[in-house]
Amino acid sequence: EAAVRTLAALGAAATVHAADAADARALQAALAEIRAEGPPLVGVVHAAAVFDDGAASAMDAGRFARVLAPKLDAALNLDRLTRQDPVALFLMFSSATTAMGNPGQANYVAANAALEALARRRQAEGLPALAVGWGPIADAGVLAENATTAETLARRLGVEAMTATESLDALPALLRSGAPVLSLARIGWRQAGMALPILEEPLFDAVRGQREASTGSGDLRAHLLTLPPEEARALLRQVVREEAARILRLPAEAIPTDAPVAGMGLDSLGGLELRGALEQRLGMSVPLASVTEDLTVDLLARRLSEGLSGNRAEEETVADIVEQFEPSQRMTPPAEAAE
Repeated sequence: EAAVRTLAALGAAATVHAADAADARALQAALAEIRAEGPPLVGVVHAAAVFDDGAASAMDAGRFARVLAPKLDAALNLDRLTRQDPVALFLMFSSATTAMGNPGQANYVAANAALEALARRRQAEGLPALAVGWGPIADAGVLAENATTAETLARRLGVEAMTATESLDALPALLRSGAPVLSLARIGWRQAGMALPILEEPLFDAVRGQREASTGSGDLRAHLLTLPPEEARALLRQVVREEAARILRLPAEAIPTDAPVAGMGLDSLGGLELRGALEQRLGMSVPLASVTEDLTVDLLARRLSEGLSGNRAEEETVADIVEQFEPSQRMTPPAEAAE
């Protein structure tokens, strides 16, 4: 009611129609009411979302369907049922994470990728369409209700949330571009690269050219190779402790080297972040597929030392690779993430 009154004060006559847009019949009935009221339907904005976050290995068809319905099913219904209308604006809200993924949101990323595919298809058919991959919005929507999630995104990806006004002020220029898919976000690319190894792929060459200065991983690795084995392992333990402490927001000295990290609150998503951070600092593949009940700083440092010196048996290396892409179910409960 407050929104309708605000629009009225601005000179717009607004009415509200409740319908599940993922239900084709319900949407068709609502559109019929809108057309009966007049004037002609010339614009569609799709801004719906549902979240069901978790590690990819814990996802199932039901959890994907729950997130896909308000995104893809609703968008396809809007696309099909408004073709008779003189639509000049067909705007869909995607996420800036779609191009690079987001740990814990495989279903949400897939749903937004589908929206972007629909935008491209409509444009190829000569129909208006734009899917905007919004970055985090600080003062409206999901993050406005969850400060902890906003802090997690900032820490993991170096993402600086924008205000709703800043984001929407950019919308006219995005629409004028004529592109079917665009993203708008403030992202710390070096920090994001620690959590998202995909940013090293050729697709992101242009982004890498704008990233901050290197963290000197080559120098650290070269230094480790010059040290006696015991000193190298000690330094690796310190590096692991520092990164685990950063993720858990604890002093490094508060992280024991011989206690399971799962007991300190490091979950499966935190494990992904830890692996990415260590790979960035050390310039090498890190054998950490999941956070198990027996994983300690000592154990991980020992594995890193073996990988650094090339002493690991070939079958162990292969097992690690398989585990990274087909992880076991021995994970701590996944932390929630959000756009």
